[in-house]
Amino acid sequence: KWKLFCDSSTYGGDAAMKYIGKWEVSAALSFVDGKIKWVTREEANSIEDFDLSLFSPTMEFAPDGTVLTLYRIPEGMPQEEIDEAVSRGAVVAGDFLAMEKREWKEDGGKILYNTQIVGEFLGEEVSPWAEITEDENGEITMMEMIRLKRV
Repeated sequence: KWKLFCDSSTYGGDAAMKYIGKWEVSAALSFVDGKIKWVTREEANSIEDFDLSLFSPTMEFAPDGTVLTLYRIPEGMPQEEIDEAVSRGAVVAGDFLAMEKREWKEDGGKILYNTQIVGEFLGEEVSPWAEITEDENGEITMMEMIRLKRV
């Protein structure tokens, strides 16, 4: 099981502390109408065949340097299905199933997320750590693909 706790002295400084908590997807970078653009949940509802599951997860940044990808347990979901998800590695976290656990950290004033993507590009090893950026509205962007707003 994953240990979740909140101790402000555990991870990072004041800059990192503002990321701790739950965030939901507010926009996804998507190919729409022949171009790549940010699509909000509201816009996605009106786009035929748009994969709305992109907006399903909630990301929880914990002070211990972990990020959990949470999916709300649907009302009426049979206990057998929950148990099956747990047997495959998910963890029950309140009303959510934590389906994935990754790392985040503050390094040199930047907030970084471990994408777990490894490899080489033009003969150079690529770091799995990607910067999380924040916009003027306080929303954050992960992996240049999803934008999150605080819950």
